[in-house]
Amino acid sequence: MTLANTLIDHCIQSRGEVIGNRQGGNLNPVLRVLASPVELERLCALFADVFGDPAPNVIDMRGSLLAGGLCVGAFHDGEVVGGLWSFAGWDRDGPFQHSHTLCVRPALQSRGIGRSLKSFHADWCRERGIDRIRWTFDPLMAGNARFNLNTLGAVGDRWIEDCYGPMPGKLDAASRTGQHAPSDRLSVTLHLDAETIATDGRATFVPIPRTGDVPEAVPIGEAVDLLRSRLAPLIDGGAVAVAVERAGDAWAYRVEHRVER
Repeated sequence: MTLANTLIDHCIQSRGEVIGNRQGGNLNPVLRVLASPVELERLCALFADVFGDPAPNVIDMRGSLLAGGLCVGAFHDGEVVGGLWSFAGWDRDGPFQHSHTLCVRPALQSRGIGRSLKSFHADWCRERGIDRIRWTFDPLMAGNARFNLNTLGAVGDRWIEDCYGPMPGKLDAASRTGQHAPSDRLSVTLHLDAETIATDGRATFVPIPRTGDVPEAVPIGEAVDLLRSRLAPLIDGGAVAVAVERAGDAWAYRVEHRVER
């Protein structure tokens, strides 16, 4: 079953598209498309609370909506507890959505809200004939990598060196620890059609360096360089990261090599 097929029927209300009676952990949040400046201000406030500066602003969000983007809020007891912001994109393969930001309040994470937001986005795209969603993430964050690749079924198909430049706030492993390092990102694609990427069965495992206050941790800058030197050449050569698996007492990317069609 695809991610989008997990959605329940939509109901349209006067203030936007709503999904109700969904199970997000045990919270059962209501998911709703946001469009008005007042609604977007609440979403911006959530992003600021979770990620710190620089926070998105209403003007940029409204502009992206006018160009085919999407903002979604997850509500529980009238409060915004999660949100998603996505842009419209286009390349030689046609239209796609770039899911720029997704967040859930820390106290409510790991309770299905993030997956519910991604599912909503997938269904929204299908209704509009869009068959791909892309986003980037910090490849040093093994938990995010497992969620993106193992849970959602996206594939890592592009390495972007120092994607955003220096990053303040809490969006980057380096900034969260007060260190300085390039903001390398792994870009992933979630294919919403039934077609899967053909690989030749060969797999290469690339360990994710440990960072932070754990045994055998390495400084963030060294970790970025190490992962870049091992993973980027494979991705640049046409391979795709398809999963994160245990490799001894650490996590490693499972990278498979594509079959040319």
